[in-house]
Amino acid sequence: MARGEMNVLTAESPSRFCLTSGTTGKGKMIPIVPSFEKSILTHASSMTSKIIADTFPNISPLHKSLWFYTSPKMRRTDGGHQLGPMSRIQESMKKVLVSQSSPPDGFDVETLYESTYIHLLFGLLDRDVSKILAGFTTTFYSTMKQLEKDWPKFVEDIRKGSITADLKLPQNIREALQKAMVSDSDRAKELEAEFEKGFDGILRRIWPRLVCVIAIDIGGHKEKLKNTYAKGVTLYGHLYASSEGIIAINLWPDIMEERYALFPDIMFYEFIPESIRDREQPETKLIHELQIGENYEILLTTSFGFCRYRFGDVIKCVGYHDNTPLIAFQYRSGQLLNVQGEKVTQLITDKAIKDAASHWPKVSVVEYACAESLSLSEESLMKLNQKTMPFYLIFIELEGESRNLTIQEKRMVDGSLCNNSFTYNSFREKGSIAPPEILVVRPGSFQNLQQYLLETTSASANQIKSQRKLRMPDMIDFMMQHVL
Repeated sequence: MARGEMNVLTAESPSRFCLTSGTTGKGKMIPIVPSFEKSILTHASSMTSKIIADTFPNISPLHKSLWFYTSPKMRRTDGGHQLGPMSRIQESMKKVLVSQSSPPDGFDVETLYESTYIHLLFGLLDRDVSKILAGFTTTFYSTMKQLEKDWPKFVEDIRKGSITADLKLPQNIREALQKAMVSDSDRAKELEAEFEKGFDGILRRIWPRLVCVIAIDIGGHKEKLKNTYAKGVTLYGHLYASSEGIIAINLWPDIMEERYALFPDIMFYEFIPESIRDREQPETKLIHELQIGENYEILLTTSFGFCRYRFGDVIKCVGYHDNTPLIAFQYRSGQLLNVQGEKVTQLITDKAIKDAASHWPKVSVVEYACAESLSLSEESLMKLNQKTMPFYLIFIELEGESRNLTIQEKRMVDGSLCNNSFTYNSFREKGSIAPPEILVVRPGSFQNLQQYLLETTSASANQIKSQRKLRMPDMIDFMMQHVL
């Protein structure tokens, strides 16, 4: 198909190819056909807009949105098709950019820091921003950290009507953006006064009309944002989607615990009960057979080539909306920690680290990622006390009065894992799994990892999510170099 051959997998000719992020292995090409692109506009864009309008009736169409977007570098397949991430803005979509606070040229910036700065700068100019589109809560949290650090630059640029020379922008884009930039000393003074008060609840203070931040919560940063920068603002994880397709939509923006209604007409679903998913040929359930409270792995059959495809997501059926199942994401099978058959999920590691961190005085967890000792390179293994039994590595970045942990505090993570996972505890009692290595990394390490992934994988800035499990030896080596 990529070479231009017709009638392979689908009767429709692909309009482009989506390239997956490649953060867990080599990036994969997925054909995208016109009928699927139409369904994206119908289901993802139109329905999300309708839900937001119904939930927040006071939003005026005259109020602009702030959209954080980094333009991906596009390639061509051998057959001449576009090749890039699913999230790329297509030419047909560019007419909607008039409703965004950034000028159109701001959406052509290809580097993450620069694009974030530009979108923030033009967003800050507009006091009446009503919505923020931010991709993932993890990246939006990093964006807020950038604002907290660099706010004097933004105030100065708005006061002078300039764009800081520090940004590495192509000259033609810089010139176009500079033409769109205006000086507003009153707005600069207002922003400066709010920033000097601190950043608790800053979003609503600098954008009084802001009602929601649209961002998918994968890394667990939603609660952290609600308790800090986004007090009083709805955080709306609108879609449950992947490069393989758009699967479900959240019909209730103002409910903290996200539930997604499956789209019954985009693709055909099958569901493998979690208890039998390791069988060679497990029996599947159909969409009307899901039981509330049960976990399932999803299989997808699509109009553009996937047939009973297991992409690894495990969900829970949490209810029904009329006859449509409501689901909640649980974990990805590729994110399991599994060195002896214990299969510790991301939900368990999240809870274990939160439980342990609740006993660490004057310090909080910024980000964390896990790895298995079986994936260590010889170089990384040499840096650790070699253990006979396999073990986990947990890289943790902290903020607060202390940037490190005592031996006793590190041991709390092992205790929490034992408390939250019967199988892990069983293997620990038998000595089949050694205690985890808790490795505190320098501030900014996970942002550096994000940049490393952008440089070494097929991922675009709009695809990067929290890497809860590091599977590639080079990623583990990279984080080992950042250990305090």
